[in-house]
Amino acid sequence: MVPKQTRSEIEQHLADQLGFLSSSAQAFDEGHHAEATRLSQTLRVLFHDGLSPETGRITSPSLLRQMGWIDDLELLDSGGEPHPGSALSSCTLVYVVLGPGSSTAYLPHLGGYPTPESIPPEAWDLFTRY
Repeated sequence: MVPKQTRSEIEQHLADQLGFLSSSAQAFDEGHHAEATRLSQTLRVLFHDGLSPETGRITSPSLLRQMGWIDDLELLDSGGEPHPGSALSSCTLVYVVLGPGSSTAYLPHLGGYPTPESIPPEAWDLFTRY
């Protein structure tokens, strides 16, 4: 049996995870786009509760649940609403630009839809082709 962690230990885990978010976000912004995987893993540690498939009970509580914050947490949703009138699914946090071969780029919305200046020149024609 794993011993229960102290509040101090859980707070240290939280500080570590926030540090991981910060350094991975900075690396991502500098062009290291594989950091998106580490960003998502850190968000999973912070927010995801593992559930037992048999009982539906939480077997692996998120770090924010362990801190006692999950029920009172208010988050800012900066993704915006899906495109009106679209029957397709929407990705409101980033644009996914599919390039030739297996090259893919993820561009943040940052408060609105992309402008020509924010899209790599080789990808701009993909947005304007249709």
